[in-house]
Amino acid sequence: MSNSRDRFVGPVLLTVLVVVALVLGSLPITVFAAGDAPEVSDTVTPTSPTGLGDSGANYQPIFSAAQMQLLFPNPLAGGGNYVLLRATVEIRARSTSSSSSLVLRVARASDGAPVSDTVSFSSSFSSGTITADHDSSGLLVEDLQSQLASPTIALNLLASRGGEIDQVRLTLEYEPITAGPVIQGECTAADIHLVVDHSGSIGNNISTYKQNIKTFMADVEAGMPGTNWRVTWFGISPNGTGTATSAWTANPAELTSFIDEERTKGYTPTANGINAAVAGGLVPPAPMVDNANNVMIVLTDGAPNVVLGGPAGLQHVNGGAAAIEQAELARAAGWSTLTVAIGNGDPKVTPQWAANVNRGIAGVDVAGPSGDVLSVADFGGLATELIGLLAPGCERTVIVGKVVDPRGAVADTSAFSGKIDDGTAQEKTWSAVGFGQFSAPIKVLADQFHDVTEDVPASPWSLTGWAEGSFDNVGAPSCPADPSLYTGSSIRVPAADPSNYSSVVVCVMNYATPAPGIDIKKYTNDEDADEPTGPYIAVGGAVTWKYVVTNTGNVDLTNLVITDDHQGVTVQCTHTDFLAPGASMT
Repeated sequence: MSNSRDRFVGPVLLTVLVVVALVLGSLPITVFAAGDAPEVSDTVTPTSPTGLGDSGANYQPIFSAAQMQLLFPNPLAGGGNYVLLRATVEIRARSTSSSSSLVLRVARASDGAPVSDTVSFSSSFSSGTITADHDSSGLLVEDLQSQLASPTIALNLLASRGGEIDQVRLTLEYEPITAGPVIQGECTAADIHLVVDHSGSIGNNISTYKQNIKTFMADVEAGMPGTNWRVTWFGISPNGTGTATSAWTANPAELTSFIDEERTKGYTPTANGINAAVAGGLVPPAPMVDNANNVMIVLTDGAPNVVLGGPAGLQHVNGGAAAIEQAELARAAGWSTLTVAIGNGDPKVTPQWAANVNRGIAGVDVAGPSGDVLSVADFGGLATELIGLLAPGCERTVIVGKVVDPRGAVADTSAFSGKIDDGTAQEKTWSAVGFGQFSAPIKVLADQFHDVTEDVPASPWSLTGWAEGSFDNVGAPSCPADPSLYTGSSIRVPAADPSNYSSVVVCVMNYATPAPGIDIKKYTNDEDADEPTGPYIAVGGAVTWKYVVTNTGNVDLTNLVITDDHQGVTVQCTHTDFLAPGASMT
């Protein structure tokens, strides 16, 4: 039903311990208080229309197939970091027809779309309640959640026929979302605690599930040696008994047999799993202390649906509230928390409600590629997705190389520029890169895909395309020379995995349309003779003509021949075999 895991990223601290300890066993489940309702609730009445706050004679008419907009003061105004677990809309109303009932439902104020179940009223005033929680009116939960950061909450009442509304009350039951320690930008060893759901809904996926967990741990260990691991499995059998078992080690290979153990499948007591992970039981106390970051990843294929020590039977709302509360305690104890939601979720709860609860468990302390909650399509892709969680704050470098397209004109002294953009505030620029040159290494976040582009080059240059570069055997960057390898208007630098936070080389090639050009300037006795009166030369005086030839085009000029139409004048040039673009000879 729910699978969640945690991540740790941080610098390694040396330890004098040489022997690796592995502790296995059942942890005592802490039985904590679990009431019938979430921790916090607030009830508000509409400020508009007026007269609906108290039962009385201030009835508001509602017409057939019409909508009445209700504006409530938001009791949570000042921030949206709350998880809505349940909402109830209590209505006192009656139909104005003695033969037909008034049927009401809640609709979104933004577009009038229905988002709740219905409630019916006869011709006599009576009260009815619309409830939105884990198994009904999920769209209403989603709509209300989206409005929690606004000073007012707007809802519409949609009527099947004419009637009168006497009183409306909106009650919100919620949990605050707290922040834990911010994960440090280190790409070295970490302390990672996986809190793993083994509920019955996992079913035949259990083998794939376990294998992906082991693959993930091995991949992290390869790139981040020295990482400490703790794994806690949690579950409750249908008869209401259950245990949370944990194992701790600095070597993930030693956890293989523990991960592969058979366990009773049943309900999803996420709160108990987090509680056991934080309490630690007989294993080393949490958080682990070898590395700077302590990250708890809760793996779940659904949502919490029970609390051991709480009310009997399935208690989704209560289970969700308790899980969020335990995650708050974990963050207070020094953990950064993250939730990984696998598959399509629990069919017994609405996706909106499950998403809210998972967000509350995750908190607001991780700024990964998907935020604090990562959705994974299936168990088979779990290892690949999880590896991407370990990069927030980690840096890699991008080097941009410049190449001239040999099919066009030769290179000149132009410098080029462009951008490296991941769609966030991390956009960087590269500039002043000429042909045959490379930019300085540009730092970017390693967990993002970065699109590298070139600013529109000045005439006569145009873009041929982009290609991947490489490093030679002495570590120098290089670019391919073959123009057929350069394509597209940009190139995407992929997100790095924890074993490869090195530099990458990308190369851009430009083409210039050949445009030959030449300019010849003639001087008489070193004077410009274009304007009258020109230089003074006495009769019989000596005359020297000087010719300055400049290549004004963008291609080399070769085999130059300079002539003058004055009879008897022979022009002698310093060299005629080659003249580069921009170069001059006399």
